[in-house]
Amino acid sequence: MPAQGVRTSDAKVFQHATAREAPPNDKMKFVPKAYGCPDLSSSYIQYHGLRALTEQDSPWLGFARGAVGGRFQSEVMLGMARAMARRVEAGKSLRNLSYTGAFSDFCSTLASLAPLSYRKFQQQFGGPALDTIRAGRAKNTRFQPGFSPANFVAAAETLRQYDCRGLIALSWDDTQLEPAISAHKDADGVIRVEEGSDLDTIFVQAQLKQATIQRLGIWLLTTPGLPHIPPILVAADA
Repeated sequence: MPAQGVRTSDAKVFQHATAREAPPNDKMKFVPKAYGCPDLSSSYIQYHGLRALTEQDSPWLGFARGAVGGRFQSEVMLGMARAMARRVEAGKSLRNLSYTGAFSDFCSTLASLAPLSYRKFQQQFGGPALDTIRAGRAKNTRFQPGFSPANFVAAAETLRQYDCRGLIALSWDDTQLEPAISAHKDADGVIRVEEGSDLDTIFVQAQLKQATIQRLGIWLLTTPGLPHIPPILVAADA
């Protein structure tokens, strides 16, 4: 008479082994290697934090996977995240951090529109200090009215900072202005002042010439390959 086999699930040893609860993560290193997967254990030991990356369900891990996979295209957000990550890794404060060009431009625009709001933003998320932004503006070449080579040089430098190597588009807009907008000129050329006491006499003798501006034309450079970059003003003529 053939011997009857015993199912593995009915074996007492198997039932006791499967009924035992898995130890917590901080106790896994005390589990004998014979009871674990050798390949998985070797990977966990070799790469610090691999277990958290593969098993935890966290929104921050989802953001990291999306950033690596190219799903996030906002250079402003990525620049802020990059700066904050470097700050934590280096154990630094928000001072003396380097930021990307897109994030710096965003901070400069926000500081221009609402300095007090930007100060609160900078305290939480980082960004250049207000004094740093103002110092950077002072170093930049100011926009020259009309068609000036300095404006084209400044536009070329801006494109270089954005690493723009694709197509650029030049657009023109002619806007009719309200009659209340006027331009005033004090003199044709430079007025030379020898002494400070001569200023009162010059102001008394000055005759302002008023000319009403009816239309204003502006020329802008846009970058189709970089859709989040604001237009660059290159010329303005009234």
